[in-house]
Amino acid sequence: MKVYFTPRKNKNHNIIYIEISLGRGRQYRFSTGIKFNDIKAFNNNKLRNVLTEERPKEKNKTLSDLKKYVDDQLYLYESEGTYVTKELCKNIVTAFGKASVNAKSEIQKFDLIEHLDKFIEQIKSGYILTDDEGEYSDNGIKKFITLRNHLIEFESQHGKLKPPQIDKKFFRSFQIFLSDYTTIEGVKKNLINNSINKNVAILKTFINRYLLAELEVKLRNYESKVVKRLKDDNKGQVLTYLDISEILRLYNLDLSERDSVYEVVRDQWVFIALTCGIRVEDYLELDKNQNLVYIQEDEKKILALSFYQNKTNVKVVAPIGIIGKKILEKYAGTFPKVDIVTSRKLIKKICKWADISSRVYAKKVKGESVRSYKKYELVGNHTARRSFCTNSYKAGVSEYKIMQISGHQDRESFFGYIGTTKEENAKMFSETKYFELINTIDETPVRNLRTI
Repeated sequence: MKVYFTPRKNKNHNIIYIEISLGRGRQYRFSTGIKFNDIKAFNNNKLRNVLTEERPKEKNKTLSDLKKYVDDQLYLYESEGTYVTKELCKNIVTAFGKASVNAKSEIQKFDLIEHLDKFIEQIKSGYILTDDEGEYSDNGIKKFITLRNHLIEFESQHGKLKPPQIDKKFFRSFQIFLSDYTTIEGVKKNLINNSINKNVAILKTFINRYLLAELEVKLRNYESKVVKRLKDDNKGQVLTYLDISEILRLYNLDLSERDSVYEVVRDQWVFIALTCGIRVEDYLELDKNQNLVYIQEDEKKILALSFYQNKTNVKVVAPIGIIGKKILEKYAGTFPKVDIVTSRKLIKKICKWADISSRVYAKKVKGESVRSYKKYELVGNHTARRSFCTNSYKAGVSEYKIMQISGHQDRESFFGYIGTTKEENAKMFSETKYFELINTIDETPVRNLRTI
């Protein structure tokens, strides 16, 4: 729905008309009764402040108030399920300035923070569950409380939000606000892009699951998909991988007394980490008849995984090692599979049982204290892919060969998966041919370096 103004020429003067567009075949035009002199003086829904016009500021204020009134009234009728006709639009326009106290109070009833408070109460009590039908964790609830604090600050500086204002423009303003603002108490806030994206995602969850689904609030200008995610700045992100010894510890963990799903999750994760780091989305589509092949090398046959990546449509052929073969044999020659949500949840528990608990530290971000985690807290489905890339790289395999197996298309994205620390990288560098070369230089380095 759009409400805007257009000028029309008359013999003696010009008149501003209000246009109401409700979709194809439902465009209505009504006179506002506001006259003006020069047709060129009207632009972008308002009169320019020029000498040819009388009282332009007063007329622009009237137009602004009229548009807001019509917007609010149409919102009320739509929220009640009333079909808006031309006659109804005409009545709204002609009734401008005579709005009832009840109609105005209905518009003012909407309070975003109040609704968010009630939502938080309901997720705390377990009345509203997550998408997986589980209760929200303390950390999950804390994220909504943090969002609430940001929104309070935003409204204190931009005014109370009403349903028609929750649109693409609002989300962009909220993103800019979070990047640099000062709280009422005078505390400076500069959120990094990753934190801003998380807050926007949490806000969309609240809007979709509570305002729209529970309360059935009509947000005619809200489109979830048009809200653009800010580019990741990688600040504060905590990425990790499991080294070979940790993967073996995970693989050898006795899970016989646990529910059988834990063993399947573990075997799926280990197979991915030791084979080619296939994305779990691609893995779940594998079929033993289509994706297991043999590569002939002289008289030797090498079992390999062959598939096309969904994301890039690039073909990947990766040899399967001894542990990978044992896992396939364990499941009668096929792939152990568990859905993404279940495997993401359970792999953390399994890693905890395997005592994969060394400390991992976040990158230092200005203004924030350095966070640390036990490694099992950070392990997810994608950690298997990162583990494959990192362990291959640390073993001295060239990045080109690894990328042929992992399916990465460019070096920048590939090195985003390498989880080596500065110390590990220095140790690897000390084992290179270059380091060996400089250690063989004698006491006359100038002569020797000139010959290199």
